[in-house]
Amino acid sequence: MAQTLPNDLRSCIASKEALVVVGAGVSIASAGETDVASWTGLLRNGVARCAEVCGDLPAGWSERVLAEIESGDMDDLLSAAEKVSRKLGAPDSGEYSRWLRETAGSLRVRNPDLIRALSRLEVPLATTNYDALLEQVTGRSAITWRDAARFERFIRGDEDASFAWLLGATLVCRAWDTLLREAVEPSACSSTSPRGTGHQDHGLCRLWGWLEGSQFRGPFAMVPTPGRI
Repeated sequence: MAQTLPNDLRSCIASKEALVVVGAGVSIASAGETDVASWTGLLRNGVARCAEVCGDLPAGWSERVLAEIESGDMDDLLSAAEKVSRKLGAPDSGEYSRWLRETAGSLRVRNPDLIRALSRLEVPLATTNYDALLEQVTGRSAITWRDAARFERFIRGDEDASFAWLLGATLVCRAWDTLLREAVEPSACSSTSPRGTGHQDHGLCRLWGWLEGSQFRGPFAMVPTPGRI
């Protein structure tokens, strides 16, 4: 039974019916132990940036948000991400763009082995990260979920692109909500939740539901943190 999921994934990869969703674990493995490569590290940096550039922070705001980040609770992390994003004016302000450019956007590949291995699978890759590490290694451009026609062709394997960018939707809750409103119809997710990942996030379940209706039929291979690769 323990080998069922790995065997299923091998079979789907071999038949080009898998989608690999790349998260922060790949960034950490590829860029090294840089604080802003991880989600929590990026959020801590964001709290410091808010304290630096936002002159109207309530007393104790930084401490409260840092406590949410350190709690290890997903709801708290999402709350912290939303607070940081709002204070920096996401998604359109210059300060928010500058922060991302100077943090995740500044990451450079130190070890390309994992991304090269993922690329050699020759299946669609998607990422929720803000960095450009996949582009640096593959040398190819990305498409985004906002280009709905190309994105669906990509999911089906009909689009010649290196990977799809989900624009860091796990960091900015409003960006994730926009993705769901524009690209995803609400649906039950009991049959489409990623197998073996333990994720129960409602928004992700709705995304799986949309993928199920978009002619994509493979399972999701969620790349774990470096220590579990």
